[in-house]
Amino acid sequence: MSQHLRLLEYLFLMISLLGVALAVGASQEDDVRKAVSGIQEAWNRHDMEAFGKLFAADADFVNVAGDWWKGRNAIQMNHAYAHGTILAETQAVDLPRAVYGIFKNTTLRLGEVDVRFLRDDVALAHASAELLGDPRTPNPRRSLLTLVLVRQRSEWLISRTLALRRCFHPGATCMNKTGRPGRTRTSDPFHVNPPLCRKTTT
Repeated sequence: MSQHLRLLEYLFLMISLLGVALAVGASQEDDVRKAVSGIQEAWNRHDMEAFGKLFAADADFVNVAGDWWKGRNAIQMNHAYAHGTILAETQAVDLPRAVYGIFKNTTLRLGEVDVRFLRDDVALAHASAELLGDPRTPNPRRSLLTLVLVRQRSEWLISRTLALRRCFHPGATCMNKTGRPGRTRTSDPFHVNPPLCRKTTT
């Protein structure tokens, strides 16, 4: 009888631990999604200080044009320049003068955030994004964000970000102006004007 009781106690303990693990996992996923959603919230308030705080100090950010910003400060300053929240004469940016303030009246919408844990303290997230109100185009700008987040002192911070621009047509292959797959570097630092697209049969 005592052996059966010990077995029941063991099973009860295992079930309890599993329940705790599942609860903790769900909570961590929510925390990661909250960190990613912070991009939308800070962007739409045009609060680039809050935007910068979402990133780790050594974060990398690659935008849809292939610009690669290294470090939280570079990420924050270049976005602040495009949102027009710092002086146009600011030197600590990589963007041309024509880009200044282009995002000051834009609205960013993120889709559902998909989360996968690579380790207990490292998460991979994907989210679709739609940008409205860019003065250079009447069309919504759609992209896919891929983010790596790390947990530092119980806080999830964005460590790596890659933004990929989406073609307008489902099943299309983006082409550059030469008609070849890919794109050519232009004076359009955020790649607003869509590349040529052709529908594929494969």
